[in-house]
Amino acid sequence: MKVLHVINTLSAGGAEVFVTDLAIALRRHCEVAVWTYGGVRDLKGQSLRSRLQRAGIEVTSAGISKKLQMVSLPALLAGCINEYRPDIVHAHLDQSELFSALSMYLCRPRPILIRTIHSTRICLPLARKLRPWLATRFDWSVACSDAALNAHENALPKSRACAIDNGITLPELGERAVVRRRVRAELDVRPGMKVLLQIGAMRVAPMQKAHDVVIEAFAAGGFMRTSELVFLGDGPGRAGIEARAKELGIHPSIHFCGVVDEVAKYILAADIVLMPSRYEGLPIAAAEAACVGAPMVLSDIEPLRLFASKATSLCVPGDVISLIASMHYGLDHCDDMWQEGEKLIPAFRERFDITGVAMRYFDLYSSLASQGANQNEVVNAIGISS
Repeated sequence: MKVLHVINTLSAGGAEVFVTDLAIALRRHCEVAVWTYGGVRDLKGQSLRSRLQRAGIEVTSAGISKKLQMVSLPALLAGCINEYRPDIVHAHLDQSELFSALSMYLCRPRPILIRTIHSTRICLPLARKLRPWLATRFDWSVACSDAALNAHENALPKSRACAIDNGITLPELGERAVVRRRVRAELDVRPGMKVLLQIGAMRVAPMQKAHDVVIEAFAAGGFMRTSELVFLGDGPGRAGIEARAKELGIHPSIHFCGVVDEVAKYILAADIVLMPSRYEGLPIAAAEAACVGAPMVLSDIEPLRLFASKATSLCVPGDVISLIASMHYGLDHCDDMWQEGEKLIPAFRERFDITGVAMRYFDLYSSLASQGANQNEVVNAIGISS
């Protein structure tokens, strides 16, 4: 079986990391290739491409970066599909869904077309308008979580959709005390200070990961007296966040680390991981934190409630006061929360291990290829929720 994954770019982002991990894990079961229209966009993208290539996975790109050039993308993708002749074309993210659907008009023979829905929210107005039409063009839709499957905005046809949780390449657990000392020394964290960690791209409004809420809470809650804040990630919203941090007088207590490869070591070095997102699908960073037992402050939204436990504290999304209370609670009880989180490591690692997730996707591919897109037959064959 041959599978072609289609995604906008290789860059810093949860969907991009997931596609890379999934493609590598699928390589054990079938032939896999990755196609992007925008190519590699940053250092993280270079790292992802290198990982794919080392695994023997071909990565090709249309090399398009200007909007006016995008009109040619369906034809370019169709050319790639007609040459590669995959059994399955698997699209990720709104733009790639659209180009993949349009390319099918030019594909002979037409492969099976599926997509993974990576969020509960559609931000692009055009993508929101086209969602009902797109639903008719795909043979099957996979939501990255039950929350994404049931999200009204996604308008998924229940007869041709199911949920498969995102997966991750499981991080090594290591000796937390050793990792903690080493990473804090690298960051030059002041002795006795606690560390609040936030992971995620700094996009512009709506700022999905709520970095804007975090810095307001950090300043208003007086956390700079006892804690330092570490941001992992980059994006067009970073300049505004840095400028606001300077206005608030908290910039010296914040570490802007940009995009990093070894996220797990920063999680192990933190006291609390912050994820007060406005909306999500199933965030890779939360899965990574849960799989090493890290305490988390989470928005009280459906995609994040699956992580709720004695190792987490929930806050109202977008509410500075609620976030301050959850951050104080987390820092006051972080040692106990780490102990509670460590009890849950085996269950989370079993749930999010990319090896098992890839097997569920391969079973889906095989069922679709052999039985078509009959919902009952497919769901029964692969044993996943619909």
